[in-house]
Amino acid sequence: MESNKFLFSFVIEDRNMASFTSLKLFNGYNEIVKEGYGDMNVQVPKGIYTLRIEINEHVEDRKYRVDKDIDDNWRL
Repeated sequence: MESNKFLFSFVIEDRNMASFTSLKLFNGYNEIVKEGYGDMNVQVPKGIYTLRIEINEHVEDRKYRVDKDIDDNWRL
């Protein structure tokens, strides 16, 4: 039986900046699923997601199609 939830894992590579890096994960309806500072690990259902990465003036949005576990990272 296939699980309907997948692990979304995101790591800030620069450990000195992790606690200053804001992450917000939005679902396909533009609703916040999870937010916080530093790394993110959350179980999410299959779907389309946007991760917003913010640190100082830098803002970056990444799109993900979640149909399996996601393991991604970021460096400024």
